[in-house]
This record gives sequence, C-alpha cells and structure tokens, in this order.
Amino acid sequence: MITEADFQNLYETVLTDELRSLESLRIKIVKKFNRNLSTGGIFFIISLLFLVFLSYPLIVVSVFLVGLGFVGTALGGTVEPLQNIKSQYKHKIILQVLNFMFRDFEYIPRQKLNNAIIYDSMLLNMIPGSITGEDYLKFRIGETSVHLCEIRTYNRSDEGRAAFKGMFISAGFNKNFTSKTIVLSRKYTNIRRKIKLFLLAGNKKVILEDPVFNKSYLVFTDDQVEARYILSTSFMERILAFRARSGKDLSFSFVNNRMYMIIPEKVNLFEYTVFGRVDRYQEVKASFDYFRLISDIVYELDLNKRIWSKK
Repeated sequence: MITEADFQNLYETVLTDELRSLESLRIKIVKKFNRNLSTGGIFFIISLLFLVFLSYPLIVVSVFLVGLGFVGTALGGTVEPLQNIKSQYKHKIILQVLNFMFRDFEYIPRQKLNNAIIYDSMLLNMIPGSITGEDYLKFRIGETSVHLCEIRTYNRSDEGRAAFKGMFISAGFNKNFTSKTIVLSRKYTNIRRKIKLFLLAGNKKVILEDPVFNKSYLVFTDDQVEARYILSTSFMERILAFRARSGKDLSFSFVNNRMYMIIPEKVNLFEYTVFGRVDRYQEVKASFDYFRLISDIVYELDLNKRIWSKK
C-alpha cells in the first residue's frame, strides 16, 4: 500500500520542479491582471473627479471608457492563461500522481460518466433536470475496475442551483450480488423524499448491529440477508473512520452488481485555487487522499470474500 510518506517523497523529488514552473507562470499572469486592474481603477477615479469638479461630460465619458478598457483587458487577458495553467496542472501533476498510484488508468479531464450510470446508483434525484461533470477517471485495483468523476446535478424546478455537487464513484466486482442496498448519510439533502421513493420501490429499512453506524446512516434494501453480508463490521468501521477523519458525508449503494459512492464537495477537486499558490503541498495531497480513500474501500470489500455469497 502506498503511504503518505511515499507521496511526500514523490512531491519533493518529482512534482516540485513542475509545480514551481507553473507557479512562476501563475505569478506573471496575476501581476499583469493586478496592473491592468489598478490602471483601470485610476482612470475610474479620474473620471469621477472630472464629474464632480468639472462639467466636461465628453472628457468624463472618454476617461471612463479608457478605464473600462483596462479592466476588460485585465479580465480577458487572465481567464485563458489561467485555464491553460489549470490544464497543465491536470496533465502534468495529476497524471504524475495517478501514474505513481496505479499501473493501468485512463484520465480524461473534460469528460464525465454516462448519465445512465449515475441514474442506476439510486443515490441522486431520480430524474434530475441535467447533469454536468468533468475529470473522468478509470483505473484498476487488482481485479476491480473503478470509474469516477466530478458531477453537478440540477433539479428541473431550479436549474440555476446545483442539487448535488461532488464526487461520483462506480466500481464493479467479480463476485455477484443480486440485491439493491442503499446507504445514505443522515445529513444528506432531500432525505425525506428519498426515503419515500425507496419505500415505494419495495425497499425496506435495515437496522444494523452497529449503533454508531445506525446513527450516521440510513440503510434500505430489498434483501436484508445479503445487505448484512455486504455491510460487514469492518466495512462499517472503515466508513465511520473516514467520516470522522475527513468530516465528509459519504453515501453509497450496491445496485446491479456494482458499488456506487457519492461524496459532496464544495470545491473543485484535482485543481489548484486560482489566486492561491499552485505548488502548495496540501492541495496536491488532497487529490492523493481521494485516490487513496477509494483504494482503501475497494481493498476492504475485496478482502471480505464471505460477504459476496449467502450461506
């Protein structure tokens, strides 16, 4: 298993030079942005002074338009270069991290999973208005194929605000199960409506042996016996440990012989903060932590051989 110490060694020996190069380029772009914005601000102030103390509308308008031009240049001349750095960050840094962690992977920054896969998970709105996404990633851990991407879903009644934003993960397993089991964080939004949908679909609530897990999650299934094999004691402990360590609300499901997971996120993953430093260790490590989390969960499920068949 790859440890944090292994990643820190990668950061110091391989990633640092690439990150410093991108940071140097980002600083140049930001300086140019600040210079044009400041110049535009000066012209705005001058136009205001002309307006207050002099009665020359033509001069006021002219000076104002010049200032507006500098502001427009600041914005227009910054977006594309910063997008270019964002692209380089993903193709150089994120790819290096993936190559370090996985032998067989495919990463397409501007692609997402198919909508049908997202619907099948039963974790999100049954019929969302639309789904957007990026950062499609596919890799293998042992015999397990994992697919993930960042997504945003929108309700038909409110297309302007995302109903869900975060990571969506789909994993297939060689061992079969036929039931549908859905495990939702109790903090998850629209939970009451989802409970009604699951109950109407024939699923029943499961009370598991772990009282701490029951306080954190609601579990629904159409096969109580198989659900208890899938949700082993060690699996529940790992989910609770991740929840406590990260403060994130992971929800997941087992449907059609696949495992699905969603992790709500407020920020874009696998990216740097535009006006923050590109070479910050913690930002790069956040991507590593996500990949390691997925690896840990898959390993845990793969090791518990008995949970995939009924006695």
